[in-house]
Amino acid sequence: MRLHIDRSIQSICNRSNTHPIVANIHQNIKKIREDGTVDITWVKGHAGSAGNEAADAAAKCAANLKKNFDYTKFPISFVKAKIKKDNLYKWQNRYHSAPQGKHTKQLLPDLFSIKRLWKTTKIDFKLTQILTGHGFHREYLYRFKISNTDTCPCNNHSVQNIDHLLKCCPRFGAQRMEHELHCQMLKVSPYNIQELVTKESAIISFVKYASYIIDKLKSFNSI
Repeated sequence: MRLHIDRSIQSICNRSNTHPIVANIHQNIKKIREDGTVDITWVKGHAGSAGNEAADAAAKCAANLKKNFDYTKFPISFVKAKIKKDNLYKWQNRYHSAPQGKHTKQLLPDLFSIKRLWKTTKIDFKLTQILTGHGFHREYLYRFKISNTDTCPCNNHSVQNIDHLLKCCPRFGAQRMEHELHCQMLKVSPYNIQELVTKESAIISFVKYASYIIDKLKSFNSI
């Protein structure tokens, strides 16, 4: 009990404390000091002091309520945290419900995945093409009538999209095997970005492999 009282006194003596109850005590002390002085000290309970007996009675009454104090004020840090949480919720809903970016959302289904990727690797022009599905692969070029076909030169019947280039195209077989063996050793899925970012060397391997594909894609497609 004495420990709790000591902490209460320390809180009151701390002018930087923004707890609503402490702030209210600070305001009362300020008013009292206009006409006199205020000394803060510990007084033994039930010792006949009228003020202390009143404080004990108020404390018992509050304890018997069996509920948290109803605050009408709260610290700025609470407001900032709540605003941040609300904004993240709105951003996630907007990201999830947007009709665009289907390919990106398959790779990065939520904001946490995006933020974690940002922290683990540098997002450049080459990796952006892999993540967005917007680039020099024939599926994308054919969609905008830049290419007269969407098939891959590797067999002239498979659609040349990002999945095909990463997982199937024999043109990049050697680099693919190197990446997949590395991921197998680390026990992570070679094309699951949420798993890749948990191992630094795995995401580095993926970025290296993806960049190699983008570097060779124009010449491979004779653009």
